[in-house]
Amino acid sequence: MGKSGVIRSSREFQDVLKNLSKEHNLSQIAITAAIAKELKKKNLFDLKKKGQADNIALILVAVFVMAVMIIPVFWIIDTFNTEAQSLDEFQNNTAGSILQDQTDKFPPVFDGLVLFVLVALVLALIGSAFLVDAQPFFFVISFVIFIMVLGLAAILANVFDELATAGPFGGISAEFPITTFVFQNYVLIFTVIGFASFIVLYAKLR
Repeated sequence: MGKSGVIRSSREFQDVLKNLSKEHNLSQIAITAAIAKELKKKNLFDLKKKGQADNIALILVAVFVMAVMIIPVFWIIDTFNTEAQSLDEFQNNTAGSILQDQTDKFPPVFDGLVLFVLVALVLALIGSAFLVDAQPFFFVISFVIFIMVLGLAAILANVFDELATAGPFGGISAEFPITTFVFQNYVLIFTVIGFASFIVLYAKLR
């Protein structure tokens, strides 16, 4: 369409808006907003129709970042507690007991938090799959992206394993059994999550 055609179409659209405005006693802005609302309802410009692979990638990265932050933080707290407990000021008193108690509580609390965050994000992912309309055309693209996401999951699992078992943080993984289990089975877990999401997302098309 040439420039003159665009201008003519624009004028015709303006005329239609004016006519609708007179018929329904509404402003042109209100009518345009109503049209945009209807388009949004039909998801004509919703990029989420391409699938859930990008959301799965966000979840696995978010859980990984959380886990790799917890390990060094606990190492710092545990090292500080060990040094503090050797001082006379922290022996056989309330301060020493509180510090030791908080150090002991850190692993189980944050280990459970990793699982909670993972489950919450996955439930949100599955829930969104019920609400989002998908097109069959995007399934192949989404599946290819999903395979790449699984490759990323394998890389992140190896990074976590090296962080938790080597160097100054070696042995700390034993304090976080749930997190360790998650990353030992990271690829399998996200394979199940991915297929479940795709089934929910695309089963509605049948």
